[in-house]
Amino acid sequence: MPLSTMFTYLTAHLWWSVAAAFAVYWAAITVYRLYFHPLARYPGPKLAAASKWYEAYFDLRPHRPGTFFEELQRMHEVYGPVVRVNPDELHINDSTFVEKLYVNPINGVRNKYPPSALMIGAPDSGAGTIHHEIHRKRRLAVGAKFSKQEAATATDLIYDNVELVLKNVDRHIKERGVAEMRINWMAFSFDTLSGFLFGKPMCMLEDEEMTEAWFRTVKAVAVTTPFAKQFPWFIPTALKLPLWVINAVWPDVARIAKLRWDLDDQAAEAASQFATEDPEKLSTHREFFRTILSSPAIGAQEKKPQRIAQEAFAVMVAGNDAIMWTFATGTYYILANKERIMPRLREELLQVMPNPHDRPSIVELEQLPWFSAIIKELLRISAPLLSRLPVIAPDDDLQCGEWTIPAGTPVAMTYRNVTMDPKIFKDPEAFLPERWLSDNPELADISPYHLPFGRGSRMCVGMNVATTALHVGLAAFFRRHDFVLHDTTYEMDVKMVRDCFSGDTSHESKGVRIKYA
Repeated sequence: MPLSTMFTYLTAHLWWSVAAAFAVYWAAITVYRLYFHPLARYPGPKLAAASKWYEAYFDLRPHRPGTFFEELQRMHEVYGPVVRVNPDELHINDSTFVEKLYVNPINGVRNKYPPSALMIGAPDSGAGTIHHEIHRKRRLAVGAKFSKQEAATATDLIYDNVELVLKNVDRHIKERGVAEMRINWMAFSFDTLSGFLFGKPMCMLEDEEMTEAWFRTVKAVAVTTPFAKQFPWFIPTALKLPLWVINAVWPDVARIAKLRWDLDDQAAEAASQFATEDPEKLSTHREFFRTILSSPAIGAQEKKPQRIAQEAFAVMVAGNDAIMWTFATGTYYILANKERIMPRLREELLQVMPNPHDRPSIVELEQLPWFSAIIKELLRISAPLLSRLPVIAPDDDLQCGEWTIPAGTPVAMTYRNVTMDPKIFKDPEAFLPERWLSDNPELADISPYHLPFGRGSRMCVGMNVATTALHVGLAAFFRRHDFVLHDTTYEMDVKMVRDCFSGDTSHESKGVRIKYA
């Protein structure tokens, strides 16, 4: 046999052997997952139990990406409150189980499911930490900066930023007839967070070109999220590429990478100053880093610049998205229910802001019962997190109804399913601040399920900053001018139709648009 013929024969034979081995491997692993896996007896579609590609199909299909959350709801309707959503993970749709799954450290240990932890692209941040004990220490190190007292120090910053929002809204209405509030509240969010954390805002509210560029970036990153959920290595890997490569391939996403690099530089400078100078003299725009560097909760290894930069990156990216969404949808809900909401709101705001330019403290604003009820209802109905949050109880079996979930199993719930549960909240789609007034006889029953910031040891570290921003920001915004919605509907511009970690609206939406009454 000629040598070339023999080579061709052997090559073909090798490829057939590889294909056969691959087929045998997948057949074996599929049989194991369906019949011998610890979760084999749990209800759910066989395809979902056999392969993660079942979920990937719904999140990656071109015509309707990011819609596995809808399939997840259908699965619960068919199979009940406990469903096996992929080969390794269970999802629970029973609001009462939230108290068992997401617990504080006193009541149990919860590790983060590794694929979920990796997705944000900051594996050494608190948000990206897998193990409970490491997360606890990292959270303690940043916690002081996010206390209620520290959040109150941002009051003047928030008022200043609302002034800039109002100027931009006024200019947009005069030039275009309407102002789109998602982009305006995004700029507000970035400037408020950067100003609070680093003492130096990004000044997005004063640079419309920068704002529009970042808005494109936010949308571009949102589009990648369904892919990143299925391939959690994607964002961490992309952020390690040289900036010129990212800029050439995906210029909108390059801004996120540059933010990460800039924070690396700032963290390195802060660490150097902290080591060589009096910590009390450390530049005010390094205050977030100073909080971590001075914390006794973590050791020297945890204070390396690249790690603490990841903490800042995670807070900026996740915090901006949540604040922007809640403000934008809050604007919609208040104005969509204007005749019912605004008279009483104006009456309360006049008590603490007789002059439209007055600046009441957060304590004064929180004492307004109707306004505080509005904020609580906004946080409930606007809670942006649409993705499930899997955690692992490494030491304890968990009991959910008739099902005993073995220790070590990734288990998830979706917080939005709880805050919109019709068994707990009557007419959950309706915006009803009355739910949270003290004379509501059901208040004690619904309060445990008000979870806009999550629950347990993994709940949002920035909740005090977010609630302060909402009270101060919305009070100043609605005290100054009388607005109405323009060509904005719930179905098109507010309703969540795809899971981009946070919910996202229709790609045809033009945003939450307003004009003067």
